[in-house]
Amino acid sequence: MLIHGSDKNDQNKAVEENQFPHLTKIAQNPVVNEALGLTENDQLKTENKKGSMREKLGDHSEEITFKHNDVIFKSNGFKLCSPATKQVFGYLLLELSEYLPPKGITEEEAAKHSVYMLDINKYCEARGLKDKKSAKQAVVTALDNLSTYTFEYSYTHFVKAQNGRSYQRQCIAKGGILTLVRARDIEAKGSESGYFLEGKCKIVFSTPFVEYMANDGRNYMPFYRNLLTINTKLNPFSFPIGYKLQYHRFRNNKSPTQNIISINSLLSISGINLNSVHINQSIIEPFERDLDNLQTLGIITSWEYANAKGQKIKEKNLCFSNLDKWRELYIKFLMKDYPNLPAAPHKKTRKKRANKTSKKEAKTATK
Repeated sequence: MLIHGSDKNDQNKAVEENQFPHLTKIAQNPVVNEALGLTENDQLKTENKKGSMREKLGDHSEEITFKHNDVIFKSNGFKLCSPATKQVFGYLLLELSEYLPPKGITEEEAAKHSVYMLDINKYCEARGLKDKKSAKQAVVTALDNLSTYTFEYSYTHFVKAQNGRSYQRQCIAKGGILTLVRARDIEAKGSESGYFLEGKCKIVFSTPFVEYMANDGRNYMPFYRNLLTINTKLNPFSFPIGYKLQYHRFRNNKSPTQNIISINSLLSISGINLNSVHINQSIIEPFERDLDNLQTLGIITSWEYANAKGQKIKEKNLCFSNLDKWRELYIKFLMKDYPNLPAAPHKKTRKKRANKTSKKEAKTATK
């Protein structure tokens, strides 16, 4: 029997086990972060024909490859910047977090958990939508995009032999994310009627994806449900900015920078067109408007311009006529009713490594 190794930490355990009234949990791993458009410049490298980060954030028709540690992502025509697709996938991930068994699963068990029925009534309720026909069309379009997304990753299996001994084995899993199954034989291309039967559509997640999400990719962070209710037509940048803010808050929990983030970091994932000559009208005002929208929805309680140390910058010292100077600023924000979680694990790891290095140096010096 093959059993994945687990790398649990206090923070992940706290998120997975606790229930928050205004929050739920969402998987936080390279596959999820890339599909939702969360691009970390220092972690992700883009390999496409033009090779630029700006091209990566656009609507591609060619195959794009991403690498993150041991995970490789491939997308053929995947609309990375479509907020609607991100919201549908976000909803599916929330459902998958509840749908998967609480502990790691084997490949055989993953196959049994691969079928999911999306209920349009439940979906509309979670998203705050009233027009079910439009919702169905948006779901089918988004799932069609997601079906082009494939990935492969390497991992370690702990194998128990017949003699009782255990040993490690390196494995590679590859496959797509999901397949949308037609409920009726309707020829009309893009017709939502062909996929929904009695208000439900059938989604089959690939076995490698389910296994990855249940084992090696099983890390959770708090997720604000109201992010799914954002009107992406009125506020197209609110979802990626809001998702980035909660990710930043989670990854830097209990650090001095947990509530401070650079404008450049937010712009890199927002989808805002930075080539516009109308700096205020096309860049700064939409950015501020969609941050205000996050405050209206109760995701953040406040935000303000600040320096790298989190000190507020007075309005008279703000420069809105020079894009480069404006991008050098930071945003100080507060997430609403954020749960009290243990410190982020990577901070502890860094400290341990630093202590290890200093001890080594001290030992060398005494010789």
